[in-house]
Amino acid sequence: LYSGSYDGTVRVWSIADGTPLATLKGHTGWIFTVAVGLDGAVYSGSEDRTIRVWSGEDARPLHTLTTIL
Repeated sequence: LYSGSYDGTVRVWSIADGTPLATLKGHTGWIFTVAVGLDGAVYSGSEDRTIRVWSGEDARPLHTLTTIL
């Protein structure tokens, strides 16, 4: 289970007992959306105008997509 937060982090939670498993850091603004791709990658969108892609296996950052506007 994943959640986005106002502090710019994405948290990974245990479904079994609700304990936090990891905190994904990198955004500088609120997280507005979190999605999991068919390949298991985690995508997070933020008010910092970036989309970050994280490994669903070990929570490491894979890519950062930025806007040009």
